Amino acid sequence: MTSTDMSLDALCAALQASFARANRLLAEIPLPGELMAGGPDWSDSGDGPIPWQQFYSRQRLKLESAELMLACHVRRKTMARSAMLSTRPPAWWQGAHMVLEVHLAVADGVCTLRFQAAAGQTSIAPRSGAALRLKLNPQQQAQLAELRLEPPAQRRSGHWLAGLLRWLRRVTGNATK
Repeated sequence: MTSTDMSLDALCAALQASFARANRLLAEIPLPGELMAGGPDWSDSGDGPIPWQQFYSRQRLKLESAELMLACHVRRKTMARSAMLSTRPPAWWQGAHMVLEVHLAVADGVCTLRFQAAAGQTSIAPRSGAALRLKLNPQQQAQLAELRLEPPAQRRSGHWLAGLLRWLRRVTGNATK
């Protein structure tokens, strides 16, 4: 399958448009009172009927915010000057890559973007599916270049050593530091 290229700005605009459309559709849902105008009088007490409008809320539903997180891959050596992110990992011969989380948030008609290193293990996308390749503008490239990422080998070594020490304590009852 071929990959789909899209600018990150276009993805933000599409998310904003979907958010606005969802709020328009929610605003068009009729209130229960509008559906049953002139509804039946079901009161059986002598005090008079209870208006059926008292049983329904006059509040309309509205989305306050929407968030989208994508796990994207970028080659480690070219991360500072990279103009493309991909949702599919590169082939093994193309060198080491970093997994980033791209967070898009829409609130009050504004789309905000944030990059961060992927937390923990991320699932690897299958190579058979079509990839989404996101093109970054110069401002987004600068934001990505400012991101300080430590290599995964350094991150894993601390967890590996801590795991080994826990195992030694469990087996021997103590461990030296």
